[in-house]
Order: sequence, then C-alpha cells, then structure tokens
Amino acid sequence: MKKKTILTVLGTWLALAISFSPTVAGTADGAATVTGRVQNVVTGQYLNNARISVRGTDLVAFTDQTGAYRLPQVPAGKVVLEVFYTGLDPQAASLDLAVSQPAVKDFDLTSEARYGEGGVLKLDSFAVTASRETDGAAIAINEQRFS
Repeated sequence: MKKKTILTVLGTWLALAISFSPTVAGTADGAATVTGRVQNVVTGQYLNNARISVRGTDLVAFTDQTGAYRLPQVPAGKVVLEVFYTGLDPQAASLDLAVSQPAVKDFDLTSEARYGEGGVLKLDSFAVTASRETDGAAIAINEQRFS
C-alpha cells in the first residue's frame, strides 16, 4: 500500500513538472516560438552565426551550423524579425504571432553590391556553329604534318 502511494505522488509530481516545463509546454502565456533557417540564396549555403533579433525587444538568437535558429518567448501579436550577417544585406520580416502557436520564418539573404539585384540573369541568344570543311582541313593538315 505504501509503494502505491509513493508511486502516485511521484507520478503527480512528474506530470506537474512536465506541464510547467518550457521545453514541453512550448511557451509562457502571451508568447510564441519562432524557428527557421537562414541561407545565402546565391551560394545555396546555410549560414552559421547569422543574428536574428526581434525589433523592440532584447530577444536575440544566432543560427547554428545548419543555418537553423530558435527564438522562444516571442511576444504574441505583430512583431518584426531582423536578420544580419556580415557581408550580406540585412533583412526584416513582419510576423503576426498567435499565443502558444509555433511560427516558421526562413530568410534568404544576398548582397546586391556583390551579386547584383538577384533573380535570373538572361543572356541574349547565341548560336554555336561548326564547319565540316574547316574540321576536314585541320585533319588533313595534321595528317600531312605527322606522316
């Protein structure tokens, strides 16, 4: 009987601990979690140590080696995320966060000064031609030279 009571008390404490844990419960009241990745869109590489901040707050996160970041406890409502990486143009994005709802925001950074405006570069059309006579003449000269 004593074992059953101890197990019941331990189970209750465990359930309470899990329900109040920020990693399991997600976020506190009035807050949300924002996750995502930051990529150099020109090279295709995900960026390590890009700085993501929430404008008007002290909330800051840095990306890991895979370009992933996580901002917990972001106030719900309209927020602006700002991302910065040295050598690339800073970027800002507005989000409307719901309470206790996770949000995902990925960033594609570039540098207009280094790479141009971005997008696809379209070249004028061109044609590649070959002349059989020229190729035949080159073959004949080469055969005469080495015979």
